[in-house]
Amino acid sequence: MNRNVKIGLAIGAALLAVAILAGPESKPADDHGRPPARRADSGTAPGAVARGGAQTPEPRFRKLPGLENWTMIANSKMAPQAYKAAAQTHCRGKTFCSVHAWSDGTKAASTLPMSASEAAAQAYSYSLNRSTNFEQSLWNCAMFPKMADKEGSRCLATGD
Repeated sequence: MNRNVKIGLAIGAALLAVAILAGPESKPADDHGRPPARRADSGTAPGAVARGGAQTPEPRFRKLPGLENWTMIANSKMAPQAYKAAAQTHCRGKTFCSVHAWSDGTKAASTLPMSASEAAAQAYSYSLNRSTNFEQSLWNCAMFPKMADKEGSRCLATGD
């Protein structure tokens, strides 16, 4: 397992630990002290854009264990920038949030920690901790080679 996979797993574990310590009844307030709005499996970015500019179905979100850990199942034609937009929209108003995305829902994690094969199939990862001003987006650059060249973008380690 290379360094980036270990870092990604460590971030996920840290977010899970925070969620466990916070307890199931603890929900962070938004910037105005109000409790966050309840969302079931939604919070998608409106009108996800595919490569080539066409509209695609919006991604689906499924809750993972922990305070705000989510699986996002995206359409395989969704543009890489739309992954980030969908994750940011889903995490809006949350103090902590972690989104792990796959374009193939059959390969998506259903629990944490995820398996090596689930990590290798992951298309995108988003981590947010507003209390420390930490925000990170990681793409599977084998799927999205152009994202490796964007300023500030990083690649997920896929075990290759």
